[in-house]
Parts: sequence; C-alpha cells; structure tokens
Amino acid sequence: EDVLLLTAEEAALLLTEAPEAVIILESRHFDKFKAASLRLKKPTYKISQVKGFNIPKGQFIELFFISAIKFDDKSRNG
Repeated sequence: EDVLLLTAEEAALLLTEAPEAVIILESRHFDKFKAASLRLKKPTYKISQVKGFNIPKGQFIELFFISAIKFDDKSRNG
C-alpha cells in the first residue's frame, strides 16, 4: 500500500522485484517503460487505462495501469 514516485525504468525494475505491484504510468512514459521491461526480460500487462484531464496542467492525459501478473475476466471473483 505504499505509493512511490519512480522513473519509467525504476517502475520496470520494481515489477521484477515485486510482481504483485501495480504501476500507474502516464502514457508519455510508456515507451521508456516498455524498453526497460524488455531489457529486463520481464513481461508486463496493461490491466486498464483511463483518459482524463489534468486541471492544474490544463492538458488531457492517459494513464495505464500495468502489472507483471496477467488478469482476465475468468480469474476474477464476482
């Protein structure tokens, strides 16, 4: 339940050390994250994505929720 502010590369490394973690990644950092994950040979999965508006910055953003564990509808309870 800790919240860490990490670079894209650090987030990829976190998933190798804590596969149960969920990364929330802004879309502009996705390419760096994916490249780091490939270098680490760690598969990652987009759980979900959300589009919204960042009011303080006055811009639209897209967030990706990423995990090292693949979730699907069949594995969910309820």
